[in-house]
Amino acid sequence: MEIPNDIDWSLIAKYLAGETSPAETELVLQWAASDPTHASELEALRGGRRQPDTSAQTPQFDVDAAWAKTPVARARAARARRARVPRLSVETAPRKRPRVVAALSLLAAAAVLVMVAPLAWRTFQDRQSRLAQRPTDDDKIYETHKGERSKIELADSTAIAMAPDTRLRVSSHYGESRRDVFLTGEAIFDVVHDGNKPFAVHVADLVAQDLGTEFGVRAYAGKKLQIVVATGAVSLGVDKSKPRSSSIPDVPPVKLSPGDLGQLDSTGQIQLEHGVDVTRYLGWSESRLQYQLAPLDEIIADLDRWYDVDIRLADSSLNTTRVTMSVTGKSVDDVMTVLAAALALHVERKGRVIRMY
Repeated sequence: MEIPNDIDWSLIAKYLAGETSPAETELVLQWAASDPTHASELEALRGGRRQPDTSAQTPQFDVDAAWAKTPVARARAARARRARVPRLSVETAPRKRPRVVAALSLLAAAAVLVMVAPLAWRTFQDRQSRLAQRPTDDDKIYETHKGERSKIELADSTAIAMAPDTRLRVSSHYGESRRDVFLTGEAIFDVVHDGNKPFAVHVADLVAQDLGTEFGVRAYAGKKLQIVVATGAVSLGVDKSKPRSSSIPDVPPVKLSPGDLGQLDSTGQIQLEHGVDVTRYLGWSESRLQYQLAPLDEIIADLDRWYDVDIRLADSSLNTTRVTMSVTGKSVDDVMTVLAAALALHVERKGRVIRMY
């Protein structure tokens, strides 16, 4: 029998298991003897212990080590290794960690939008308000003269009652993204609220913004600004859409609720009074003028506008005299007769001019 240079390792495993025939055993032994390397390998497979060369005894061996060298075992091992090697695939399963990171990224983006969106909206609204500040030929102008009153209704059904000697400018951009009007004089606004299109009354350096309400604004030139709320609420603050007067400090807006009176004092501060008699300030829309401890010069100015007359007080020191009175449906002559009697004065009229002395 020819001794092979590369023995079949399944034969070696069979030999180590004691299952070879005498001829096969002889072949294995001859193979081991033909090369010291073969002998060392066979000795290692036997577990490092040299055993007598006899078929009567069962050698001690490492069956697993021998089996591992057989072609069948090596093929199985190769298949097992391939099975253990992770395969690359485009359709990989989603990992939890990136999902959390993605969720956090979305939340962060949403948070940025929550902060940025209102800021962008306010910036846009401020720009639109500044745009409305510029008079154009397309603006609508409503005016009343002395002795006149008027009621108008805007396109959004907002109703406005205008007192005598009043001018109202409605921006040509009214209703686009904002509803800006500009008042000199006195008016009562019954506003149809629209949160997406704020309604704002610009008066001198202040702006009154409707929060869903009926309110009155008194803003005659050279007189104290007054805003009184009948229903709903009004936000009153500095008009930042126009260059700010140095006399008006940059104060935060003040919220006025029903029964509140907001007034701008001589220092530019907004003074708030609660629980006022609203009818005293808005009664003029029903032809009723009411005064409670009001300065005489303020009453005279109102009567001038209301009746389109020119009342002149001979003694200017009486201008600050406080007067309480009510005027309802009386002629100017009747009103002046009563007022002069209360002040122990004489009254004389020539056309539009009425003198008190």
